[in-house]
Amino acid sequence: LLDRLRAAGQPPPLGLGLYVACEVAKALHHAHKRGDDQHRPLGIIHGDPSPKNVLLSWDGEVKLGDFCTAPSLYDVRQATVGVLARLAGKIAYGSPELVLGEPAGPTSDVFALGALLYEMLAGTQPFLADSYAETLENVRTGKHAALRSVRGDVPEAVADLVERALEVDPEKRGGSAARIYEELLSHAYASGARFGAAELADLLERHRDPQPPPPETLLEQSQRIDTSPVMPPSPPKPAASDSKPPLTRVELADAREASALVLRFSGSAP
Repeated sequence: LLDRLRAAGQPPPLGLGLYVACEVAKALHHAHKRGDDQHRPLGIIHGDPSPKNVLLSWDGEVKLGDFCTAPSLYDVRQATVGVLARLAGKIAYGSPELVLGEPAGPTSDVFALGALLYEMLAGTQPFLADSYAETLENVRTGKHAALRSVRGDVPEAVADLVERALEVDPEKRGGSAARIYEELLSHAYASGARFGAAELADLLERHRDPQPPPPETLLEQSQRIDTSPVMPPSPPKPAASDSKPPLTRVELADAREASALVLRFSGSAP
């Protein structure tokens, strides 16, 4: 959806960013609080709530997928140059501690949520650079353009929340995903940017792909395709030769084992 808005030259609606971020924050909080049958925390960290893992339904629902891929995603010790180039877009959503292989907690996902919201509001990713090394350095140091310098109509309170979430120090990111959700909801009401499932469904419909041709058209096209069978070429004939291969005599055993299945039916057929 973000790509289509960019292609249309339309800035993402403020309400869209706040609504999607709220829903993602709820999903993250739910995962962070998950426990086992003894109510012990499972320590679930998403690690990559990037736009590709945020799923939008035509009914305006927001779902977050691909949980618990973070440990394997950021282990690049054996990665080739080509793999690193593709991973640049992934680590742009990883927290500094996560991309450096340090212990990560729920605030790591708060950082990634801040990067996601920044992109939904500004239309650009805050840390993504031309190479893996540059992107990694931007994430590690928190280097990015201030949100309001990229999009000036973002309310100052919302920009402050995003900048706080993008702090390098996990202790300065504003707490849990639940707290971020409450703040985002408050800012959405205060700014008047009311946006929900109905508005998202309408926006998706306006940017939907053209409808596929009706089945009748597809049937007509298929009938014009030449479906006559293609016979494979005949195998080449063996070259004539006066010499014949020698015959081999095979002796069979006097007694051989055989199995048979016998079915006996009673009664007469109807």
